[in-house]
Amino acid sequence: MAQRKYRIWDFILQSAIELPELEPAKTGGPQFTFAFSRRKLKFEGTWYHSFRLMDETAWLHAAKSGPEYVLRFPDLADFLFCSDRGTIICFAAQNAPVASIRHLLLDQVLPLVLSTRGKFLLHASCVVLPGGAVGFIGESGRGKSTLAASFSGLGFPILTDDCILVEKGRNRIVAVPNYPGVRVWSDSKALILGRKGPRLPRVAHYLWKQRLTGESTRIQFQRTRVPLTQLFLLALPEAGQSDVRTEAIPPQRAVVELLKYAFRLDVTDERKLSQEFFRVVEMANSIPLAFLTYPRDFARIGLVQEAVLEHVRDRRRNENSLLCA
Repeated sequence: MAQRKYRIWDFILQSAIELPELEPAKTGGPQFTFAFSRRKLKFEGTWYHSFRLMDETAWLHAAKSGPEYVLRFPDLADFLFCSDRGTIICFAAQNAPVASIRHLLLDQVLPLVLSTRGKFLLHASCVVLPGGAVGFIGESGRGKSTLAASFSGLGFPILTDDCILVEKGRNRIVAVPNYPGVRVWSDSKALILGRKGPRLPRVAHYLWKQRLTGESTRIQFQRTRVPLTQLFLLALPEAGQSDVRTEAIPPQRAVVELLKYAFRLDVTDERKLSQEFFRVVEMANSIPLAFLTYPRDFARIGLVQEAVLEHVRDRRRNENSLLCA
């Protein structure tokens, strides 16, 4: 089977199947290799953690045996990650479409795999606004992708959807772009592209989201890393709330929230957990985090955008005042 090389974040992935979402890599050796099988995986390791949805449904189980990890998506696929060799092997269910496997690999497995390499990734979407990158953190279904993509209508490019790789640059903390695509529900797609927008395939057979790309839409995507300047935590509005609110979160509370929304595969590795904690403390003291609450009403999306832009402008004015004081 022909092997293809692709670039994702700053890494090269060699794959046995086509990954049309990714940019082909013309040079460089792979850091990871991906293989695909329809066989069942025989694994006798210990299941040490289950990842759960907001309704407490377990959607992913993790196991570990030495340098090997298994990620089990019930009724869909098992992914075997050999950390010492950088290999990822998918054992897919017979009825699982390849498109669904690609979604699991790109949007779920790889962020967790990178966390074992000392990388810090947040469950967030990110857009490039005046002054730098702004990320939206929150539980699934809170509207991170929709809000980030809505800014494309104002001419601001999307940096990444649903997962931000955060790194320490020379003088700033930076957000690293992922592949150019954003996953939204059909009502969100209509908000962003209009009712007559193109009909696009679903991201996965079990998920009604569609993937918007630069080729299928006029959405712009940022392809280079950008300094991360602001994070918003999308929280539930109060009962009867009709306005849009932002509220700064103190660094001590920000540490707790950032840890809550980090991609983390090995919750048993105390050394990596300690390194992650100190990295998050540094980040919480460098990147402002604020609550963003608003009614989930698409008619108010313009007000939400203006509240975000105004919050960013106020922060920049305050920073400039301190520099000039």
